[in-house]
Amino acid sequence: VRDERGRPLDRARVLVLGTGREATTRGDGTFTLDSLPGGSWTAEARAIGFTPVRQPVSLRRSAPATVAMTFDDRVTTLGRVVVMGRPSARTQQ
Repeated sequence: VRDERGRPLDRARVLVLGTGREATTRGDGTFTLDSLPGGSWTAEARAIGFTPVRQPVSLRRSAPATVAMTFDDRVTTLGRVVVMGRPSARTQQ
């Protein structure tokens, strides 16, 4: 998994939609998912600051599959949000 400049992304989430399985990329952008069912699936990569990207992947039990995913679009992210509060009279009793 790489960013728009081709640099590997660390800690991006990769999901195989419909399987409930996901992995997190390592520092070199690679990830591993095993014991997935065979067939045609869609892999989705997500990372903070990027629009999710999807890629079709054909899985077979007899051979590993490789998928390359590159984020194209950065999304606007919000600045830090600070939430402050005070205990209510009810919680002070």
